Amino acid sequence: MDINLEQLKQELWNATDYGRQFFEDEFASEIARNRGRLKGFAVRTEDKTGSCHINQKTSDKGPAPYTFTDFGVENKGMNAIDYVVKRDHCTFWEALKKLCSQYGVPLPEGNKVTPTVEFSSNVEEDEGFWKVNFSSSYKNKKLLQRLFPFYTEELLKEYVFKEIESYQTVGVNEKGNKYKKTTIANADFPIFGYDKGDYVKIYQPYAPKGDAFIHKHSFVGDKSGKRIIYGWDRLFEKVEYETIQQVIKDLKTVRNSETKKDLLAQLDKLKLETVIIATGGTDGINIASLGYDVIWFNSETEVINSQEYYELSQIAKNIYYIPDLDETGVKQAVQIADSFLDIKLVWLPKDLKYSKKKDFADWLRREKNAGKEILQAIFAKMLNQALNFRFWTFSDKGTVQFNPTKIIHFLHLKGFYTFASNYSEQKEDECEFVSLKQGKLEKILSTNIKKYVLEWIDNKVYNEQVRNRVFSAAAFQPSHLKMLPMFDKDITNYGRSYQWYFFANEAIKIQKDSIASYKYSGALKVQFWKDEIINHNISLLTPFFEKYTDEQGRTRIKILNKDSNYFKVLINSSRIYWERDANEAHKDLNPFGIASENLTEAENYEQELHLMNKIYCVGYMLHQHKRESESFIVIGTDYKGGNSVKGSYGGTGKSFLVNGIRKMLNSKYIDGKTLGNNKFPYDKVTEKTRLVFLDDMNFNQDFRDFYNKVTGDFEANHKGGKIYYIPFERSPKMAATTNYVPDFEESSLVRRLLFYQNGDYYHAKTPKNDYLFSRKISDDFGGRDIMTSDYSAEEWNADYNFLFNCLQFYLSCDQPIMAPLEALQNRRALLSIGDNCLNFFNDYFADEAKLNHWINKPEFVREAIGELGNKYTPFQVYKKLQEYCNIHKWELQKAKRKTENGNSLEHFYIDSKQLGDIPAIEEPTQPSPSPAPHITDNLSQEIDF
Repeated sequence: MDINLEQLKQELWNATDYGRQFFEDEFASEIARNRGRLKGFAVRTEDKTGSCHINQKTSDKGPAPYTFTDFGVENKGMNAIDYVVKRDHCTFWEALKKLCSQYGVPLPEGNKVTPTVEFSSNVEEDEGFWKVNFSSSYKNKKLLQRLFPFYTEELLKEYVFKEIESYQTVGVNEKGNKYKKTTIANADFPIFGYDKGDYVKIYQPYAPKGDAFIHKHSFVGDKSGKRIIYGWDRLFEKVEYETIQQVIKDLKTVRNSETKKDLLAQLDKLKLETVIIATGGTDGINIASLGYDVIWFNSETEVINSQEYYELSQIAKNIYYIPDLDETGVKQAVQIADSFLDIKLVWLPKDLKYSKKKDFADWLRREKNAGKEILQAIFAKMLNQALNFRFWTFSDKGTVQFNPTKIIHFLHLKGFYTFASNYSEQKEDECEFVSLKQGKLEKILSTNIKKYVLEWIDNKVYNEQVRNRVFSAAAFQPSHLKMLPMFDKDITNYGRSYQWYFFANEAIKIQKDSIASYKYSGALKVQFWKDEIINHNISLLTPFFEKYTDEQGRTRIKILNKDSNYFKVLINSSRIYWERDANEAHKDLNPFGIASENLTEAENYEQELHLMNKIYCVGYMLHQHKRESESFIVIGTDYKGGNSVKGSYGGTGKSFLVNGIRKMLNSKYIDGKTLGNNKFPYDKVTEKTRLVFLDDMNFNQDFRDFYNKVTGDFEANHKGGKIYYIPFERSPKMAATTNYVPDFEESSLVRRLLFYQNGDYYHAKTPKNDYLFSRKISDDFGGRDIMTSDYSAEEWNADYNFLFNCLQFYLSCDQPIMAPLEALQNRRALLSIGDNCLNFFNDYFADEAKLNHWINKPEFVREAIGELGNKYTPFQVYKKLQEYCNIHKWELQKAKRKTENGNSLEHFYIDSKQLGDIPAIEEPTQPSPSPAPHITDNLSQEIDF
């Protein structure tokens, strides 16, 4: 296997803070004698001045590895790898392997550091035989000091932690033959173990992570059915347990107060002051090295049970638990505190997590340079600050007294927080209450918190006096509850390549190659707001279409099923040539069919492209991740124009596409016609808003007004004066619909417009158009509105699954799928021409004699200006004529020609046939025919059934 040494070396630097951790471990004793300082310590006995330094040079290329320099020997520093090469007389690769193994950096297969393993088929012992050969002394002292900075050999012996030379086991292979396996420690692979007599728990600190055969922890011997608590027997050997039990028994029957007082004093002397429950062996021994009695269980997930707690509480005055700081550790701490109200939780500094550390051993190793005495003092303070879940006490008079600090601690661990947006200015003490349960964040009231506490008391202590005190206690008033920690984490359940959606029963993760469902449990690592949950029990279905690339390299889709009604509407609204599939009775003979035998291949592809564009737009809006290079405002327009160049008839279902998406998103709807008069159009838009929908925009709407909101931060003015400043990456996406055509002239704006166009399959017959009938979306579904409250669960499920497919399609596309824009560009050109000029041109060129012939330009212009009421200059008239020809794909040429009287004047020639056979310039000018009757332009005339 090829090994990327540079990458492996960088992973080692990442794991060791660029080698600093190694040097602190290597010279732990020397640095400790130097009061934890990395400069001025000595490693040679003859060095009386402290010539050794560990430092890191800075460079423009980024962090450099730490180097060790002994200036009493040479001035050149060595990084960790170079140091091991020199120390162990080995190669660079051998040194790199050793360091990677020591600091948990995975090595490639075949290059891992392993113990020496021998197999023998000549076996005299029975199956199940085992033997451990312990070393007579501790040899790997540097490793032990790295694992347990303040250990002593006496302490290790107390907890039966021994170094192992080798261990043997006898087993039977698949063929039924016995074999003996001997695992032998070597210089690169030390082995330790906890000697429990009947069995030994093997500890191999350099075991490769995730290796199927070499484990960090394993057992040899007979431990079947035994519950293992390390340090348990040691505790009971330290106390007179029988005497303690007798005193407890006497206390139950004593009546004399003086005698009772004496018994309590005796019991206090008999008990241990403190017992700490650790989460594992390295934590346990490190805690013990600071002078405390400690126990731990066989695995991090095992916890103390009721019987064990009862026995432990008989011999210990104070019981503490030190949890790991990861999610599992916190959950386990809450479980223990919830079950045993008097166990106090000791929380390690939160900043451990910033360096991906989590437990007591990590903390002690990080702080070891401070020295044992200082750390003992710090740890004593941590114990003094430890809190349990018994947040009440009884006064001498029997009244209930609440501890506010314990209440906040209890509620915090139960998932209660305060919340205030990071994106708006807050008044002092302005916040809300939220609860976090299994990743779900929900806004609540202070009364909800009280109700939770009352239910918890009912389940845990059944104390009516404590319960009643909750109602009136100041500690449960909003002003006190605002002392709860602030939930200041941004809820982000999306990324560049994925998106989560949340339903009543499951969460769905969409990626370009997969759509997967996840149950709500502790294993679900993503967080979400309660109002993001869609009230539907989702069930994943097979895809509705599949993406492929055709022989011409074009993106295409193959429709697999049309069970989604939303999909059906997108198909019909993409059928720009739908009338070819209608019979004389206006019946659609190709319902929900994007391809038709009545269309050419190019026309079928054009319709499919419109459908793919809609699918892409849907996916874009559903994906909440934003990139500056791919930020659009999605605009729905009509493919076909109306009876005026300004707009279209509408009624084609443009808004339906966006409203369907809004069923899955926290969105803001804005009536586009009210934008000019609405002082607060973005009222209630916050960082939780995922889509802003501007519906039915006016003709004169300048889309440049939204440019900064699409490409930059989003400022939302709310009624009442509050303003939200939402950064780009958290801001909502934007969509709009309009019956009009935005300006195409400004390129920077056009780059930010993602159009989808609806054909007029759905339309309304009105006195202003020539449609012979109306057709609404509901007509395709038996007169029933779809995606409404009376929708069936099966129909919702199909539509949601189709929307997943749209999002997956979007994620799989390297480039945006744009709709053909020729029709929109033509409509924009018609707008530039204007209704009056358009009617004049239509009338003038209705006579085919004026096409494919030379026309006297001055005469044409004079006639046009006269007909149009002297509103335009000759230049403007001719420019509009050019646009008119471009729309019709006619070729317009001009040249000077002689008239009948011999004058040379400008003429123009419109080649409507595009044959390229334009008559010679010297051809005599033909007289201009009189205007013909009006015939409507074929781009804007309606369907004649």
